[in-house]
Amino acid sequence: MPYPDNIAYTAHAVQQMDQRGIAKNVVEKALANGEVIEEYGTDEEARYLVHWNEEIQQYTRHIHVVAAD
Repeated sequence: MPYPDNIAYTAHAVQQMDQRGIAKNVVEKALANGEVIEEYGTDEEARYLVHWNEEIQQYTRHIHVVAAD
C-alpha cells in the first residue's frame, strides 16, 4: 500500500480531482484511513483501489483512489 507521505500525482489525477472538487488532503486521508477494496498485480508495480467515506455536514461522499507502489 502506498504511503500518504510520499505521493506523486499524475496530471490526469490532478485534473480529475479539480473537476470533482477533491483536495489533496482528502486523497491523503483516503490513503491513510481507507479500505483497499481491490488489488491488481502488474509486472511493474502493485495497484490498489481504495475506498473511503468523507463525512461532509449532513451527507457522505464516497471517495475512490487508485494508487500504485
